[in-house]
Amino acid sequence: MILGLVLGGVAAWKVSSWRSGLVIAGMELAAAEAVAQAKIDADLVEDLQKKVGEAVALADLLRRQEREVIERVVNHEIIEYVQTDNAVDCGLSAAGVRIHDAAASGRLPGVSNPASPTDGATSGASNAEVMQVVVPNYHTCNAIRDRLIGLQDWVSRAAAAARNQGEKTIAGPSSGA
Repeated sequence: MILGLVLGGVAAWKVSSWRSGLVIAGMELAAAEAVAQAKIDADLVEDLQKKVGEAVALADLLRRQEREVIERVVNHEIIEYVQTDNAVDCGLSAAGVRIHDAAASGRLPGVSNPASPTDGATSGASNAEVMQVVVPNYHTCNAIRDRLIGLQDWVSRAAAAARNQGEKTIAGPSSGA
């Protein structure tokens, strides 16, 4: 009888140990699957980020090419304008020039050069001279604008890709029915 109890206890211990081994093996398998899925998700995010970067770079390239064409055409027109209309006074007063210069330099009018004339006399700048200064400034502003648009596109697309990937990860892998 004692021998039966001892053998029964040993058998129960073996079955319990076997079941614990199965549970541990199942947990190890689940952990390995989770690590593999995390690697797949990380690769997907990396691929999405690469595609977003390529799309934004292409959009930036197209904007830059368009801007370069516009600049060439406008610069050509400036050259023609300078050659035909250089003697005409633009009519901008000295005060207007001072305000323009202050705005272009990012300073308050009168602070950087308080001795500027403000008597209402014209500046003496010709229309062509004004065009040669203003048009390149607009080209620079447009280039900066395009860079900011590109940055905004990249941030928006990267955020959307991360959101989409996060939703897939939260939902978990789709199960086949």
